[in-house]
Amino acid sequence: MIKTNKKFILLGSLGLSLIGCGGGGSGDPTPVDEHESLTNDFDVTSVKNWFEVQVYLNNNWPDSIGKSMFTVTFDINNSGSYDDGDIRFLIGNGAGLTTYGSWTSSADFFVEYTKSGTTYRVRKPSGVILGAGVTNIFSSDLGGIRTYKLTKNNVVTERSLGFRLNKDLAVTSNNSEWDEMKQKIQAITPSTPVNIVVTDAEASPSVDYIPGNGTFSQQTGGSLTDPTNDYVGTQNWVDVTKVQFSHGSS
Repeated sequence: MIKTNKKFILLGSLGLSLIGCGGGGSGDPTPVDEHESLTNDFDVTSVKNWFEVQVYLNNNWPDSIGKSMFTVTFDINNSGSYDDGDIRFLIGNGAGLTTYGSWTSSADFFVEYTKSGTTYRVRKPSGVILGAGVTNIFSSDLGGIRTYKLTKNNVVTERSLGFRLNKDLAVTSNNSEWDEMKQKIQAITPSTPVNIVVTDAEASPSVDYIPGNGTFSQQTGGSLTDPTNDYVGTQNWVDVTKVQFSHGSS
């Protein structure tokens, strides 16, 4: 299900309050037309208890996923790498196929957790399902992909692509592993080291690492900034400016 919420804010009246009597001259502030668009590939109203990550990008992402992937890894055990006890989120092309659909309808969303050398993957029971190297745990109320754009006077000034996880999801198997995963996710705070990788693996591969390749950084108040134009490759849409993390409930 795709839901789009739009909010239009005309600030012309605000401009009038900033000038004195006799206003209306050439010095009047120019009204700003703001358009805020939020799209979900799931029923966001059904998720009452969530963990969310939004990756803000310097440029618009392609409509087609292609071979793109976002990977968000939380180093729960502070080992400096992804290993037993850590949590990893992946969205995008999880099967590595050459053709994929759009971000708002076809993106994979995985939550992974490694225990005693076995990787457990919570995912929806749809899409291309590969079992090699992982134990799939299916959930129909996992959550999903969220996109956000803020447009001012027909110019996109802010954009993000990310996910919202339903922390109260139900699984069809491996309940004990999911319970452990949920505890790990609930324990994520601004002091939890994190690494983010945005990859476009088409013919001309491009990638941006936050904070760096194979390195982890603690968040600052649920937010991690990244310099612009520090990506590698030719696809500038992978250039990350900021990543925001939040727990929430309604």
